Amino acid sequence: FLPVIRGQHVLVMTDNITAKAHVNRQGGTHSKALMREAETLGNWAERHLLSITAEHISGRANVQADWLSRQKVDQAEWRLHPRLFHEATLRFGMPVLDLFASPLNAQLPRFFTRYRNPLAEQTNALRCDWPQGLLYAFPPLPLIPLVIR
Repeated sequence: FLPVIRGQHVLVMTDNITAKAHVNRQGGTHSKALMREAETLGNWAERHLLSITAEHISGRANVQADWLSRQKVDQAEWRLHPRLFHEATLRFGMPVLDLFASPLNAQLPRFFTRYRNPLAEQTNALRCDWPQGLLYAFPPLPLIPLVIR
């Protein structure tokens, strides 16, 4: 998001008073780790922003950001950018099956999922037979060594 904020005045709204103080003072004396983070942020801001300041917002007024920060992100819920997938299909052909997908990130109508799902043909691509034809595999990073074997 740097192109959006480059050369701008940035206001950080936080319900954490310590974070506010460290942003505004570019550090503090209570925590070396926070001091290093504030210093890193300050150096980055000097190169990219006109200014960065922080203001306190009450926890009651910070409901949406609090909710977003507490959501669990499934590290396996990712995919190759659709434009790049399209370019790959033009070069190599259209695969018949997406081996590592979910209903949210499947690039093809036919797919295998990590967890049981009524829209998927199979569960766990590493434990089932793969059909004949060109297959598409974009596994989560931790699975890459297992897929290559």
